[in-house]
Amino acid sequence: MKRGAAFTLDMIIAVFLFVVILLGILWLWSETYRQVYYSGDENARFRKSVDVSDILVKSGGTPANWYLNEEVTTANTHSIGLAEEENVLDRVRIDKFNASNTTILRTILGLTRETFEVTITANWTTTPNLLYNVSDFNSSSTKVHVVERIALLDGERVRLKVKVGYARR
Repeated sequence: MKRGAAFTLDMIIAVFLFVVILLGILWLWSETYRQVYYSGDENARFRKSVDVSDILVKSGGTPANWYLNEEVTTANTHSIGLAEEENVLDRVRIDKFNASNTTILRTILGLTRETFEVTITANWTTTPNLLYNVSDFNSSSTKVHVVERIALLDGERVRLKVKVGYARR
């Protein structure tokens, strides 16, 4: 073997190992980036579900008399709340919410690409009694977040459950 040969066996092995290590690092970086991206997206989606449930249970809506309008639209209702005071639900607001167009409700609630279902049940510890159900939920959603809140309705404890579904991008 001549001295100073450019392509010796040890040089080929070193380049091969360098390329393998470099490809491994690039793969690891892309996997980590993907997981961080999706976890941030997942956290934002869960936060949106929690925000919707908070607004419904803790707020009366904007304007405060939105439920008195003949029809709920994006022009006359800025936010929807079902409470006459925090954690005390108002049956008149719920009835109006229940009778409203789910596409308009979804827009007002800020659920642009998501589908949702809101259920209010009494006696959920034994045999649940479904009082209200408003839904445009798509059963083919690949990701679902469920948030439950306890509130009062006509002096009785009820469970308000918000289910938000997402199609994975």
